[in-house]
Amino acid sequence: MFFIILILAIPIFLCFWIPYKSGKKKLGIRVSVALLIISLISFLPNFELLNVFIWWFIVAISIVFLAYWIFRYYKKKKVAIILAIALSAFFLYVALSPWIDDWTFTRNNAKNMLNERGFVLNDKIKILSNESGGLRDYYHTFYISVSDSDYTKIKNQIISQHNYKGKKTNDFYPNYQRYEIDDTISWENDFDYIYDITSKKEMDEGTHHCQIQLDKKKNELEYSCDID
Repeated sequence: MFFIILILAIPIFLCFWIPYKSGKKKLGIRVSVALLIISLISFLPNFELLNVFIWWFIVAISIVFLAYWIFRYYKKKKVAIILAIALSAFFLYVALSPWIDDWTFTRNNAKNMLNERGFVLNDKIKILSNESGGLRDYYHTFYISVSDSDYTKIKNQIISQHNYKGKKTNDFYPNYQRYEIDDTISWENDFDYIYDITSKKEMDEGTHHCQIQLDKKKNELEYSCDID
């Protein structure tokens, strides 16, 4: 925690000191006080889930603000403006990257992710939905529709898996412990054929758990992966 406080305190102080040295004392006070208040709010119990986002926001704003005023201090106004715009665009891209990844997700991406799990689709697919997110608990889920032949192939692959458990109740779920085993099992319930993978090491998406569910009534497949 001391390390976090230090990381926040240094840029907040500099956000006062650099404008002050440039003759903008009031601006430095306003910005540094505002950042200080935001940082203090992040340590409140009700903001525990948001504190990482708040800390990154403070650091990002501080870097952009300081980059601008350091070059203004050295009388390089054009460089200050260009650098501030470039840094702002970079941090905005980082903040929006989960949504950008969702917007640019393609059928080939979906096929490749399934291929990495051993499911090769030969025919055209349609993406029905796609969603990813989470900083501490990353997840990625997409739904696709598949052809009749690919559906049959996936179904047969699931039920012929060496660790196939047969028909289970709808609320059945493997009792996995986080990161503790490498295992793949499959089973079915009233609604889906299910293929479940866990890994001690991070898989390609940086996750440790992946599940594929093939709908019994429709030619639809759900792919989901998460850290747990």
